[in-house]
Amino acid sequence: MEPDRFEQSHAYFITGIVCLLISLSFFGLSLYMLPYLIFNLHYSLPELMVDLFGYMLSNYQVSSTAATWIVFLMFLSVAIISAIIAYIASNHIDNKIHKVEVEEEEKPQDWNKLKQGTKDSGRFLFKIIMIVGFVFVISMLFQWVISAPTPSQY
Repeated sequence: MEPDRFEQSHAYFITGIVCLLISLSFFGLSLYMLPYLIFNLHYSLPELMVDLFGYMLSNYQVSSTAATWIVFLMFLSVAIISAIIAYIASNHIDNKIHKVEVEEEEKPQDWNKLKQGTKDSGRFLFKIIMIVGFVFVISMLFQWVISAPTPSQY
């Protein structure tokens, strides 16, 4: 049976979970803003993002495009940093459970297994990217089909 991770280290467990939630939230917000940046689609963004755009525009006199990219990178960097913290906390608990000592010198590994695992991971990542792209294209086509024509098109 798997040992209780919370009992191994309370602080690392709570820090890891909180950082994971923060990372997923900010990563979701940054992905939500991506079509607005790339395709210039206009849809309702959270008020925090709109306020940050306005703050960048008024206080730093940057262009509208630069302000949106700055806000996007701010959200993405917070997501990446908190994901790294969650990863470190999780590895600390795993090392404590399995009594793994970190060694300075790496042991030689079976490179064929490592290469095969890398190939499998690459194929899986490619499939996920293709599925996401397919869903995006289908949603854009669906939006185009259901969009109402403007009065000048009658």
